[in-house]
Amino acid sequence: MADNNIKTRDLTADEGFKLGSFLKSWEMVLVYILIIVNIVLMAARPELYFRTGTLQSIIQSGMDVSPLVLGMVLILMLGDIDVSCASVMIFSSMCTGLAIDHGAPMFLAVLLGLIGGIFCGFINGMLVAYVG
Repeated sequence: MADNNIKTRDLTADEGFKLGSFLKSWEMVLVYILIIVNIVLMAARPELYFRTGTLQSIIQSGMDVSPLVLGMVLILMLGDIDVSCASVMIFSSMCTGLAIDHGAPMFLAVLLGLIGGIFCGFINGMLVAYVG
């Protein structure tokens, strides 16, 4: 028997890609302003931008949030939004930090942080799936 109460999503695009509307949205205007400011600063102060330390700093600042961004991109591709990813990451890192602060070995502290994150994700998933 088929369950007719199952919600299905229509992920097809209603309109095709229109370059004019893409360029006129306020979000893209902000992105363009940011790009222009960076280009002007690169031209004015090239010694600041093109250093080994600057490139290393950019890479290091993005590495800690890249798993978070990957998880959120997958959720956004499904057409949903999830604002709990950052809070679960903070809770997990807090569990790890508190375990290290209380003298736990590094392996155990990381394991406790993973267990804390998995537990929060499980509770969050159950609430989304069954409570809505």
